[in-house]
Amino acid sequence: MTKISISISVLSFLVMVSVAHADPQKLAEEKQCLICHSVDNKIGRATGFRTIAQKYSGKADAEANLVHMIKKGGVGHWGYIPMPPAGWKRPAVSEAEAKQLVDWILALH
Repeated sequence: MTKISISISVLSFLVMVSVAHADPQKLAEEKQCLICHSVDNKIGRATGFRTIAQKYSGKADAEANLVHMIKKGGVGHWGYIPMPPAGWKRPAVSEAEAKQLVDWILALH
């Protein structure tokens, strides 16, 4: 293996480890989720994470649907206020970050 291949492998591993061990609530803050959402519906702009967890708890497609909504945005799931897609009016969210956020949200039920 060349030095470059080893360096890329080590760097990729470190990025995966840092994402996997990041505090999900801090990640939600960094990605500006908490501007509209709260854990317990304490702000009125968007549905609270605990309510989202209760709605999707036990559904086979919950993770896929929520990851899609986090990354692509949407409207009509909870009313008429749209959620913008990641990277448009809010920071971009990777697939791994979206899954981490979804795991945290679903654990709140």
